[in-house]
Amino acid sequence: MLTFPKNPFEKLTSMKTHLTVRPWTTFFAILLALFLSSQAAFAFQGEMGLDLSYTSNEPIHSDLYLLGWRVEVDQEVDGDLFVLGGTVRVHGPIHGNVFLAGGSLEIDGPVDGDINLLGFSAESDSSCRACRALALDINNEGKMGEDLLALGALLVDSKDKVGGDTLLWGGQLNLGGTYAKKVMAYGHDIDLAGTIKGNAEFKGDNIILDDASRIRGNLVYTSSRDLNSEAGRVIGTTTHNFPPPHLTGKFKFPWLYLLTRRVFSALWLTIVGLVSLHWFPRSSQTVVDTMLHFPWESFFLGLVLFIAIPGIAFVLLVSVLGIPLGIFLFAIFGIGIYLTRLFASLYIGERLLGALEHHMPPYWQSLPLGVFIFTLLTSIPYYIGFTVSIIVIPLALGAKALLGWRVYRRMRQRHMA
Repeated sequence: MLTFPKNPFEKLTSMKTHLTVRPWTTFFAILLALFLSSQAAFAFQGEMGLDLSYTSNEPIHSDLYLLGWRVEVDQEVDGDLFVLGGTVRVHGPIHGNVFLAGGSLEIDGPVDGDINLLGFSAESDSSCRACRALALDINNEGKMGEDLLALGALLVDSKDKVGGDTLLWGGQLNLGGTYAKKVMAYGHDIDLAGTIKGNAEFKGDNIILDDASRIRGNLVYTSSRDLNSEAGRVIGTTTHNFPPPHLTGKFKFPWLYLLTRRVFSALWLTIVGLVSLHWFPRSSQTVVDTMLHFPWESFFLGLVLFIAIPGIAFVLLVSVLGIPLGIFLFAIFGIGIYLTRLFASLYIGERLLGALEHHMPPYWQSLPLGVFIFTLLTSIPYYIGFTVSIIVIPLALGAKALLGWRVYRRMRQRHMA
C-alpha cells in the first residue's frame, strides 16, 4: 500500500481510491509553505531576486526558501529546500525535503527526504526517499527508497529504481527502470522496457512490453487492443479487461493538459507578481487602493477602454501608416490585460485577508491567495468564469487608467506652476 509522510503533498492522492488527484491543493500547499512560512517556529533562510546562486562550500544549517527567475543551488543544505522560480537547478546535497515549483526544474544531487516537483518540465537524477512530480514533461532517472508518484503529458522513467509502489498517470509513459513493488500506470501509450518485481496494472489505448521488459508478478491491463508483447514477458497471470464502449479510445486525458496549463498559468502569475511587488511595491499597491476606493469609476472606465482600445488598434492596422502604432497599441493592451490579473488577484487577496485579520496583510500573503481564488473563479464553466473575468479585469484596467490620469494631471499642474 502506498503511504506518504506528512507534508504539503499528503492529500495529493490516495492509491486506495484509484488516485483522487487534487492539483489545486498541491499548488496552494506549495505557496503556503513558501510564503506563509513566517509563522513557523523554526530557523530558516530566505532570499528573493532575479538571479540567485548558492555555490559556497559552507553548508546552510537551516531551511532555505528562494524566489527568483533563475535559481541555482550547488551548496549543501542541512534542512528543507523550497524554491519557486522560472529556471531551477539543484545540485548540492539536501538533508531534508525538497519542494521545487516553476518552469524548468532540474535536480541531480542526493536528497535525504522527499522530492516534490511542480513545473512545465521536471528532471530528476537524485537518490531520495520518495518522489512526487506534476509537470508536462517528466524525466526521472533517480533512485527512490520508497514510492514514486508522477503525473504528466510525457513521462520517461529510463534508469530509475523504485523501492516502493509506483503510480504513473499521463499521456505517453515510458517505463525503463526497476520497480520493486506494485506499478499502476494510466495513459494513452504505455511502453514498458524495465522490470517490475511485483504486480502491474495498466490502463491505456496502446500497451507495449519491449523485449527487455519483465513482469514477475501478475498483470491486469485495460485496453481496447490486445497486449503488444511476446510470450514470457509476464511470469504471473495476465488478465485483459475491455473498457466500457463510451470510454474506448479516450485515454488521452485532454483535461490533464487543460488543468496543468491553468496551474502553471497561476504559478507564473504568482512569480511575476511577487517579483514586481518586490521591486515596485508602491505603484502596484496604489492601483489596488484605487480599486478599493473607486470601484464604480474604475469599472466603467475600464469597460470603455477594454472595448475601445482593440477597436482603435484594428483601425490603425488596416491603414498603411498606422500599422506600427496599431501593433504597439495591441502589445500595450496585452501587457495591460495581463497586469490586470495581477492587480485583481492582489485586490481579492487583500479584501479577503483584510476582512479576516482586520488589518492590511503583506503582499506575499495576499497575492498567492488572490491568484489561487482568481484562477479558481475564472475556471468555473457555464460562463461563470467568463463573467468573473468581465467584471474583474475592467475594474483593474480602469483603476490603472485612473491612476495614470491623476499622475498626468499632477505633473501638468506642477509644470504650469
